[in-house]
Formats: sequence, C-alpha cells, structure tokens
Amino acid sequence: MKALRFLQGGYFTCVSYDANWLALLVIIFLFEFLVPGTCLSQIAVQRDQEALSILKQTIAAGGGQELLASIRDCTETGTITYNYEDSVTGSVTVKSRGSQQFRMDADLSDGKRTTVVDGEGGSLKQADGRSWPIPRQSAADLESLILPYLPLVAGMQDSSTSILYKGTVIHNGASAYDIRMEKVFSARQDPTGKRGAHEARDYYIDPKTFLVAAISDRIQ
Repeated sequence: MKALRFLQGGYFTCVSYDANWLALLVIIFLFEFLVPGTCLSQIAVQRDQEALSILKQTIAAGGGQELLASIRDCTETGTITYNYEDSVTGSVTVKSRGSQQFRMDADLSDGKRTTVVDGEGGSLKQADGRSWPIPRQSAADLESLILPYLPLVAGMQDSSTSILYKGTVIHNGASAYDIRMEKVFSARQDPTGKRGAHEARDYYIDPKTFLVAAISDRIQ
C-alpha cells in the first residue's frame, strides 16, 4: 500500500514498497512507452478479399505498381468545377513532383486560383489576391487529386489500413464499385476511436475499365 500512497501523494521520495507493486509499475511503464502503437489499436483492421481484388485490378489499369512507383513528376491538364453556391468551372493545370508536392492553377471566370502543397502544408491564393495557409490534414487529402493510384498502392501495402468493399453504387449517375480505405490508429493517436472514420476515403471504381472515377473524403 505504500506504493499507492506514493502515487497519490504527488511527490518523489525514497519509500519502501512491496516487490509486486514495483513489478506492476515496471509493466505499466513498458506498455505505455515501449510497446509499438499498433498494439494499442482500438478497432480491428478489416481487409475484404473482394475489395483487395478490385484494387489489384485498378492498380493494373492505372499502369501497374512498378510503373506508378517510377513516376517522379508529371503535368496534367483538364477542367475543374468548384461547387460554391453557384458552381464555377474553368480550365486547370497541375504540376506535381511525387505525391506530396504540387501546384494547381485554375483559370476561372473571375481570375486564377492557385493551390500549392509541399509536404505537410500548403497555401491557397484566390483570384482577388487573398491567400491563406492550408492545414496539414487538408494538404494531405489534396495529394490524392494528383495521382489517385499512389494512395491505393500505399493502402494495399499498409497492414494498419482497413480496405472495405461497400458494394456497387450509383455515383454521379454512373455505376461504380465503392471501396473505402480507413486508417486504424493506435489508442494514443486516436483516444476517442473516431479519427479513422472521420478521415476515411471512398474510391469509386468504374466496373468496366477499373479506373478511378471519383474520390470522396470524410474529413469532419
């Protein structure tokens, strides 16, 4: 009981205590500070075989894992739509280096909107010249816009990521496989057990071509 009084007293002093208490304290220390975070997961990782099969075909349709891993930089052009109160559509050019560095210039009716992401942060400059920083989580989510197949490869290789088949759904008026990827965090990283669900991402795969048709984030 002396060890218990020592903990409650909030001070450090030399006391004598039972060897069982000492063993318990050592075990608690080792568990809290030395055990890898993956051992503290609150939610079991789920990896559906059907979802994994679909993603393997999707990665193959995207060029294959070896080709995707060899990409160092790329330039993409197309159209972009911002769903404000009134949708705004314009042309867009994206230049990227790997999956974590890119610049996206959108030419809209009211001017150019520029998004820059570098590592774990970024910035957004509006057409009127105003700019503000992009927080880490938002910057990380924007990475999937550039090369959506790279996060799929990473998720397949990460044993702490759940990969779930949510069925065939109608998305944007077309049939698609809904594959959800959800990172399972340790109890220390996710005390409430809700972070993984909040950061989950759905990939909508064309069932005929196995190309990524759309991506949906769940940031809350």
